[in-house]
Amino acid sequence: MGHTLTLFKSLSPAQLAAVVASDWRCFFPEAPEQKIFYPKLYPGYAEQIAKRWNAPRYSAGYVVGFTMTKAFMGRYQTQTVAYEEHREYKIPIAELSFFNRNIQGRIQILSAFTAINPNNERQLAAAATSGY
Repeated sequence: MGHTLTLFKSLSPAQLAAVVASDWRCFFPEAPEQKIFYPKLYPGYAEQIAKRWNAPRYSAGYVVGFTMTKAFMGRYQTQTVAYEEHREYKIPIAELSFFNRNIQGRIQILSAFTAINPNNERQLAAAATSGY
């Protein structure tokens, strides 16, 4: 197991749907203009993005994990955004298909976050208790 590395990625609902459609084996560009794919080295960083960006913007954010060999990942650079826990790989989007073919096993959902409008939360609570 010492020869593999678990990486993490935050996804929107549409991005997760694309992963599911690939039988949990592939990632896809997030936007046509995207030049770099950024898998994270730490789950907490992916969770921050899912909670703070994806959930409010898309009403849900997901964190997925996947395994790569350390030897394969050695070809790519990493960068740190502010803190060591914010380390990520930089995968050129032109190499994403090659990257996907090197994923070991399947991509797995690790966590999910939702953004609930406070008004909707009260409505859901009222609806849930109205029958009691």
